[in-house]
Amino acid sequence: MSAPVPDVFPPRSQPAVATPPPRLQAAPLLKRLFWALLLPVGLALLIDWQLGSLPWVLLATALICIPLASFVVSRAALRDFERVLAAVAPPATEEPASAEQERRVNPR
Repeated sequence: MSAPVPDVFPPRSQPAVATPPPRLQAAPLLKRLFWALLLPVGLALLIDWQLGSLPWVLLATALICIPLASFVVSRAALRDFERVLAAVAPPATEEPASAEQERRVNPR
């Protein structure tokens, strides 16, 4: 009989499951863009086409919906960006000692 082979290599451990980094979510932003801009402008274009007054209802709707959509979508994007930023770089609780020393040397 042969001698047992010594275990030279350490036992394999299961790889840790890494959580994916948080990302901005495009679906809620696209939904807000659709409801605030694309749908109203599309309906205004359809109404204009049906009434035969092609540019006027579309222009009025665009005048209202473009700023509204810009505000709604940018506010949602900034809120989502704050969520990602809080997950990636949580706020520091203490200032580093070097910053305190620099403040003593160079007061503002």
